[in-house]
Amino acid sequence: MPISSDFLAEFNQQKRYFPFVLHECLPNIEIFFKAFPKMKWIHLQRHPVDLIHSWYLRGWGHRFVSDPLSFVPMLKTLGGEVPWYAQEWADDYVSMSDIDRVIKSVCTINEMSKSAYQSLSKKQKEQVLMISYEGLVADTYTEISAIESFLHTTASARMPIILAKEQCPQNISIEKRIQKEKRIKELASSQLYRLMMQHAASYEAGKLLGDQ
Repeated sequence: MPISSDFLAEFNQQKRYFPFVLHECLPNIEIFFKAFPKMKWIHLQRHPVDLIHSWYLRGWGHRFVSDPLSFVPMLKTLGGEVPWYAQEWADDYVSMSDIDRVIKSVCTINEMSKSAYQSLSKKQKEQVLMISYEGLVADTYTEISAIESFLHTTASARMPIILAKEQCPQNISIEKRIQKEKRIKELASSQLYRLMMQHAASYEAGKLLGDQ
């Protein structure tokens, strides 16, 4: 159901803010460990090419700035508003094309995530479970078993219904990813395309976040 302009006006008038988005909390995981020292954290990763392509199709190269429903913390800079993670390259963000913004954004979040994860103690790292999107889709039951062990629980009795609805397990098409990569290459600057491919190589080698 679309959100009405009246609701947005009332929301803004009350000066209510979204301090973070759960999709991108790993860079700030230290805050959560301070609040919940015994917490367990499941981090879902996805191949950078697929993620960048998805962000681009959904308009995240411009929607953070123009869409009041993006609900991403924004920072005001001399050149304009930028997402919280783009503070150190705000001038570049403002002048970039949509696809370059998306590539730099995804790679920046990955780099911030890696730095935050590597700064954790050995005990804290044991409280973090890394799950790949590709594994969850293609090798679903193995990943669900890993989550069960990590949380010391069992999956819901409704899990078979959920998996049937989501059509899992299913194969991930490498050919589709190659086509996405080619499309991105056509649109992106050579520098940002190379950055994406570096992150893709790290992901495929299982080293995107370091010592996992």
